[in-house]
Amino acid sequence: MEQFHDALSERPQLSSETSHATNASTAGRYGGGPAPTTTPYEDAARLHALADKPSVANAPIDAVPKLTASLVRDHGTVRARVGEFRWVDLEAERRTYDPAHACELLEMYVGPQDELGEERFQLTVCTPSALTKQLGHRPFLVGRHWLFVAELHPDKVTEWLSDRIAVLEAPTWGELAEKIGRIAEWEFEDRTG
Repeated sequence: MEQFHDALSERPQLSSETSHATNASTAGRYGGGPAPTTTPYEDAARLHALADKPSVANAPIDAVPKLTASLVRDHGTVRARVGEFRWVDLEAERRTYDPAHACELLEMYVGPQDELGEERFQLTVCTPSALTKQLGHRPFLVGRHWLFVAELHPDKVTEWLSDRIAVLEAPTWGELAEKIGRIAEWEFEDRTG
């Protein structure tokens, strides 16, 4: 087992200049610590080399998934988890609403799976009759970050959004957040630097 852990710690390093730039861009985000310093190809080669070692072949079953999870987190696909939904106006005003005639702000707090931290995404959930009323007040209305529903049932909306977000994936959290941002406005949308 010691050989297994020793082999895992043998990780080639990039130049200090490249490593510093990479770590600076991700340090502290979501409690994830420093950025990976190997390429997916280096990790795949390391995994294949480890698989041939008797210590790995005989390792406890729970030790191998840790290596796989590390590779997925470092260089694989990032997926999101929705931590919380918040119906801002419904919660603040503690009022009743007509499910057939509603236009409500929804905040979603989403972060990368298996990591701490969440970021806010928000959208307006609106029924056709509420949209008609909105258009009565102004002749044009941009529909970005709006979700249209026949009737507003918060549990059904949040379930649908959770399912929709669960199938999204990207190589990095930033790229995944941009994809989620096509559904709901990301709090860091259009932020530079």
